[in-house]
Amino acid sequence: FLRGNDMNESVLFRVCSNLEHLKFLVDNADDGVEILNAENYSEQNLAHAAALSGTIECLDYIVQHCELGANILEARDSEGRTPAFLAVERTNRDDFTEALDILKYILDQSPHGKWELEVRDDDGNSFAHEAATGKDTRLLEFLIENCPSGTNILETINNDGLTPAHMAERFKSQDCLKFIIDHAPHRDETLKLTISAKQ
Repeated sequence: FLRGNDMNESVLFRVCSNLEHLKFLVDNADDGVEILNAENYSEQNLAHAAALSGTIECLDYIVQHCELGANILEARDSEGRTPAFLAVERTNRDDFTEALDILKYILDQSPHGKWELEVRDDDGNSFAHEAATGKDTRLLEFLIENCPSGTNILETINNDGLTPAHMAERFKSQDCLKFIIDHAPHRDETLKLTISAKQ
C-alpha cells in the first residue's frame, strides 16, 4: 500500500524520529524492509535522516533491518557526508547529549569504528571543521579524545585552505577558536594561519 518511490520524501524521512511510525511504515509498505534503503534527492538515506533529526532507536532499527546492515552508516550523500557527519552537524543545533549519543552509536556500529571520524566531505571539511562552527567545545574534546589522528584533526585543511580555526572565526565561535588554538599540535602555526585569514 505504500511505495518508497511514490512516497512524499518528507514523510519518509520524518518517520525517523518515531520508532512506532517507522515500524508502521515498514509493516505497511509494499516492499517491506526494502523501504529502509530509500534515498532522497540529496542521496541521503534513512540513516542520514535518523542521525540528523531522528532517534537512536530509529537508527538502530534501520541498521538492524535494512539490507545493508551497518554498512548503511558508510553511505555518503551528494556532498560526501556520512550519517556520522550529520550527527556532528546536529550537535550544533540540537540537544547536544542526544546528538552525541547518536554519534557514539554510529562509531560503535560502523565497520570502520573510530576511523569514521577521519572522513572528509566533498569540500574537504573534517568533523572538526563542522564542530568548530558551534558554540560548544565538548564535541571538539570528544573528537581529539576519539579520533585516530588525535589533536591533528584540529589542523586539517579543507579544499578552500581553511582550518577548523578559520571556521570558528567565521562563525564567531570564540570558545571553539580558543579551544582549537590551545589544543592544536602546532599552536603558533594555527594562530598565524587564523590571523592571516582575517587580514
